[in-house]
Amino acid sequence: MKNLCFLKKYLGVFIAYLLIHQNIQAQIFSQLNPKVFVNNTELKNPWGGGFNNPQFSQLKVDEDSIPDLVVFDKSASVTLFFRKARKQDTIWAPFSPKIDLPILMDWAIFKDFNKDGIMDIFASSFYRGVSGVDVYQGYKSIDSIKFNKIKFPQTSWDVIPIPSGGSSGFTQLYITNFDIPAVDDVDRDGDLDILTFNPSGGQLEWYSNQSLEMGYGLDSMIFRLKDPCWGKFYETGVHRALKLSSSPTICASPLQSTPIELRHIGSTTMAFDPDKDNDTDVLLGDISFNTMVHLTNMAQRLLHFAPVKTRFSPIMITRST
Repeated sequence: MKNLCFLKKYLGVFIAYLLIHQNIQAQIFSQLNPKVFVNNTELKNPWGGGFNNPQFSQLKVDEDSIPDLVVFDKSASVTLFFRKARKQDTIWAPFSPKIDLPILMDWAIFKDFNKDGIMDIFASSFYRGVSGVDVYQGYKSIDSIKFNKIKFPQTSWDVIPIPSGGSSGFTQLYITNFDIPAVDDVDRDGDLDILTFNPSGGQLEWYSNQSLEMGYGLDSMIFRLKDPCWGKFYETGVHRALKLSSSPTICASPLQSTPIELRHIGSTTMAFDPDKDNDTDVLLGDISFNTMVHLTNMAQRLLHFAPVKTRFSPIMITRST
């Protein structure tokens, strides 16, 4: 038995000696990207990873001047990055920048809120049961990008705060994890605002960032409810119907006898300016149906909308009198 233990001990030492002193080379494999065809049509990007519930953001990630594409997939909480070699290219190629992302869930919008050239993140609260907005500020660390979560001491979970009605206290800017808000410069004053549906109705609330107006820089975030029914329309979220107000100063009322206290969840909002007239239009989606509606701002700065006949909006729209 002693001889057997002796042999095992020194056999292990001998093998370790060989591994350290011998020139042992591992096999080297090169990456393969074979072409993929479906019904005799070649797929442009078959190895991009695939999407289930993607949310898209576009901003500069790498060092070139061409905007990149950031895709957050809700189903697996995975973030993917794509870029073009040239602006005129039509194919987005996946790449892996050196970025240390925080844990993201439900929804994530990548924006550069302080305009320092480094992407930041607006995201659903990390804490389950807290319907709020986390904000992560990006910064460069040697050769990578990292993120610090912005602290909001007015709330217990460091989510974006807003003043609570009738008191000196604060509550969170409410956004359910089932919705996706719009984070954009709605009033074109240089900082990012938030558009999100009221938690108890079909009206879109505008939370204006008052940081610049109050004399602070872009690093600060001071959100206030500027308009409880921005756009002056009402969307039920149940029927394919949307009601427009007859006046840019009056909120649209609910359709028929729909109680406004019904909770509205599962809506997506995108703010953009496709007609380049320097006001904000919106593209709305809803979990209740598989179509989208595009509303065009018809009166600059007055926030009064009219329906647009596009392939995105096979929806009934009525106007109050």
